[in-house]
Amino acid sequence: MPRTIASRFDTNFQTLSDLVGTSGEEMRSALPFVWAFALTAGCSESPGGRNEQVVETGRASEATAPETIASKGGSTFTVVRTARDRPSTLPSNADLKMSDGDLAKYGMSLCDENLSDAGKLTRCDVYVQPDRSGTLVGYAVVGQGDKGTSFHTVADLRAAGHGARCSFGGRIDLEGAIDASGVLEGRNAYSAWEKEPGNWLISPEAATDDENFASGVWYLKRSGDKLRVTQERWNPCYPGGTDVYIDEVFYRAVTLTKAVPSR
Repeated sequence: MPRTIASRFDTNFQTLSDLVGTSGEEMRSALPFVWAFALTAGCSESPGGRNEQVVETGRASEATAPETIASKGGSTFTVVRTARDRPSTLPSNADLKMSDGDLAKYGMSLCDENLSDAGKLTRCDVYVQPDRSGTLVGYAVVGQGDKGTSFHTVADLRAAGHGARCSFGGRIDLEGAIDASGVLEGRNAYSAWEKEPGNWLISPEAATDDENFASGVWYLKRSGDKLRVTQERWNPCYPGGTDVYIDEVFYRAVTLTKAVPSR
């Protein structure tokens, strides 16, 4: 037998002659035992062996499984969070608290309840503006669906000492198609009626010739993880008598994408 084979067993003996002697007859009678030992040694496993490998594979699958959330209509959306989703820095409000402080859960409810103009959603991005010195402090969502693209904001008014909340949104009339990187640019025309000083009723459609309504436009631009919201000539968020121009940048914190059913 070649020395290379014998050397595989030198933890128990130095040469085969140590095991079976030197005669040819003894060598032939020992070969079955030698080969059995070799096969057994080659197939040995560490304690736990295959079971440990199965468990580790299962753990890896759990670790890589995407986070998902269900919409009100029962559709499943995958959740991707960015570094902006930090509970310690998120602006607080009652709805977020009712969502247990989970921005994906809160964002899903905003998308479900406010983006009907987009139709059946395939994607919804949740943005946050946490800087308390800004003109709008809070959240914005942008949804893409089978009928188009729409947005909605829920923000507190901090500038000029105001503590009220202003929500607005609607269909986005896009200037060109949304490219592969998600760049978006468009406008949202609306009309507003001041029912009483500081109390505006906002319609997501541009005003007609009704003199009781004033027309306005929101401009939106998305690039990378940023969403910029600016006004045209005026805004209905801040009461009359204040000279506050809204030009705010929100940052993407969560993306919700409709999951494709597996076949």
